[in-house]
Amino acid sequence: MMETVLTPVVCTVEIDAPPERVFRLFTTPEELVRWWPDAAELEAREGGRLQLEFESKGDVSGTVTRFVPPNALGFTWVRGVAPDVVTQVEVEFTELDGGGTHVELRHTGWEAVPENQVSE
Repeated sequence: MMETVLTPVVCTVEIDAPPERVFRLFTTPEELVRWWPDAAELEAREGGRLQLEFESKGDVSGTVTRFVPPNALGFTWVRGVAPDVVTQVEVEFTELDGGGTHVELRHTGWEAVPENQVSE
């Protein structure tokens, strides 16, 4: 039986701010809660702990797998409702001509998600 490899979810955006600033928006809990989760804890180092709380979707935990300021951030993604399912998020920050930042977020590992949980 062949293992199915599911396509990663990839999102990109260009932000009119330098990579150092954008990287802080992703790695500083006080900045994260301004635009994404309702509560956040993040140990800003490889091997550090990640905890995000979303009022409407529950909690997410993980471990920082890559921490290269201001160029890259990676972490595992484990939803509280499915603690045995681990996916991976990688974020790349690339400086643009003119001082902005191209952000690419790639969420992989969907093969680990049981079919009945994919749309939850």
